[in-house]
Amino acid sequence: MVQVSGACLGLFAFAVTVLAGLAAGNPATAILSRALWAMAAFFLLGCVLGYVALRVIDEHAIRRHRELFGSPRSDDAAGAADAGGAAKPADIPVELSTTNFGVPASWRDFERAKDEHCIIELGCKPEVAKQIAAGITYGVRPDCKDRFVYIAGPMRGYDKFNFPSFDAARVRFVQNGWNVISPADIDRNAGCTENTPPDQVQDQRAFVYRDFFALYAIAHTEGGAIAMIPGWEKSTGAVGEFFLARWLGLKILDADTMLPLDDPASHGVEGDDLINSSHAFLHGQLEK
Repeated sequence: MVQVSGACLGLFAFAVTVLAGLAAGNPATAILSRALWAMAAFFLLGCVLGYVALRVIDEHAIRRHRELFGSPRSDDAAGAADAGGAAKPADIPVELSTTNFGVPASWRDFERAKDEHCIIELGCKPEVAKQIAAGITYGVRPDCKDRFVYIAGPMRGYDKFNFPSFDAARVRFVQNGWNVISPADIDRNAGCTENTPPDQVQDQRAFVYRDFFALYAIAHTEGGAIAMIPGWEKSTGAVGEFFLARWLGLKILDADTMLPLDDPASHGVEGDDLINSSHAFLHGQLEK
């Protein structure tokens, strides 16, 4: 908005100066030089006005949102955040997929509707964007607004499709101030649970499409990251997500330690498994 208002005002000043110069019969060089100076000056003026207008609109939107939905933090979550640390609920059911610790339902609904709209704007099918938005668990700290992390890891061949590992990672990141997109939660909202028989799981291409847009949406946030569950190197799907995240410029974290994957305290990468999975991926084997 700032650049647009500056450009519009600058072009307007350029056109007015050219027309005025032609009407006055001034030389072409004088008209052009004055028009360029006017465009530069009014571009800066437009940027200033655009910035002021943007701040006024943002403040009005925030104030109006608070009037409609209240504070985005509950009293318990606010107390923990004000103390300088992450909110830590006493007992957290890891197996639940809809855990949003201390975040009012109205706030979650507002954020999900907004994020769903943003994902659709990226070109995602509305029904898939709805599944992705429904699989977001929002953090409890005020500094997590733009911190989104996507959980990646192996599923097929694991008991309960490895959902417990995804749930544990989700709880860990939410407690530490992240908004989490978990494929396990998206699957649940799409009707595929940890108890679904493997032969009834939908076509793999649907997962690829969905997970791509989930990562693509995170790439448009300021603090986007992907967290790899140990064993991801053996999963061709997780390896594909890893390389896509690298391509999109996302941070790569260890889902257990929440540290960068190359940190000595993290689990690191099993080179042989990664090579084998990459080879399988290159040959079109997309099983997760």
